[in-house]
Amino acid sequence: MREELNQQSKIYDEGMKYAKKHEYELAIETLIPLTKKGKYINQANCNIGVCYERLKDYENAKKFYMASNNDIAKHNVLILFDNEQVVFTNEEYFEECDYLIKRHNQFGYLYLSYIHQNDKRGVEDKEKAFNLLLDGLENCPKCERLVFEIAFLLAGGCGCKKDHYKSHILYRTLLEGNNVVAKYNYAEQCLFGWGCKKDVDEAIKYFTIAGEKNYKDAISYLIKIYTDKDEGHADKEKALYWQTKLDRLGGK
Repeated sequence: MREELNQQSKIYDEGMKYAKKHEYELAIETLIPLTKKGKYINQANCNIGVCYERLKDYENAKKFYMASNNDIAKHNVLILFDNEQVVFTNEEYFEECDYLIKRHNQFGYLYLSYIHQNDKRGVEDKEKAFNLLLDGLENCPKCERLVFEIAFLLAGGCGCKKDHYKSHILYRTLLEGNNVVAKYNYAEQCLFGWGCKKDVDEAIKYFTIAGEKNYKDAISYLIKIYTDKDEGHADKEKALYWQTKLDRLGGK
């Protein structure tokens, strides 16, 4: 048994070396024997799915993701579903969400909320979509994506009463993280006084953070702020800096 596990480990490591070198076909060929049984069955299926996705073979990516009982694989296939990169049934979508929900994974609640937020799949229920996010907050140890989505829905009044104040508070809790869109949305609220007192300096601070991460909408706001003489923040040098950056990124 130990010898078999050692052999499986060597095969897995070899396959992952190919994957890391972007030699995806070789990685797939190497990992395939591990997808039927053994210690590495779920990791192998998941990583073969990743390889196929990198090769833009989304149908095979879906096949191997769904064969894996791995949280990352389930999340990845839900991304394919949500982006409509593969054909899928509502039942498949619900099944993958349910798997993650049972494991107290925030992405199960998040993607189940997504499918109920619009009428693309015939299951639109905006109130249910919002309440699913609240359920996720209570059941998931990691929930920053749920907090962001709740803040977003509150700002638009989707499935709930519009509440910019609560939205602003929630976005503020995400400022120390890596969510660039949360920083941008928070800054926009500060700029216009949505749910808070208007604070252009605070808006500039977080637009700048998002802009340095190449978020083009944030850069566009910075250009407007630094070229608007009426607001008292006009600065030709800074406006030129951000305009040059935006041009380099291909404009808005």
